[in-house]
Amino acid sequence: MQLGTTERWQGYWDGYALVAEAIALKAALSDPVSFGLTDVICFSDSKSLIDVLTGRKNVIALQGLFHDLGVLSNSFTSISFKFIPRVFNDEADRLAKNALFLASNNPCGFENSVLQVYESKV
Repeated sequence: MQLGTTERWQGYWDGYALVAEAIALKAALSDPVSFGLTDVICFSDSKSLIDVLTGRKNVIALQGLFHDLGVLSNSFTSISFKFIPRVFNDEADRLAKNALFLASNNPCGFENSVLQVYESKV
């Protein structure tokens, strides 16, 4: 069976989204490590990410990135990864979309802009 154009692009974007989710998780896990936290629960609305992290799925092309996440995970006494449907994750989804919008419109001031959006929501 040959994939049509729509199916090929869907696979490409699914992979891109998984990379973005994994990179975001890697960055997010750095804070608890630096604060000396030992027990962490990570919630994500990316079913693919949770499936890879919990061993239900394997993505050979991203093994290096997931190896890095495994090394970071070893910094904790306890870490778990839980799927949460996007409908129950409105605030995080809104912050992520705002960050992407700011990054695409202001790449030079990205870091400060994201911080300002986060602080205005807290």
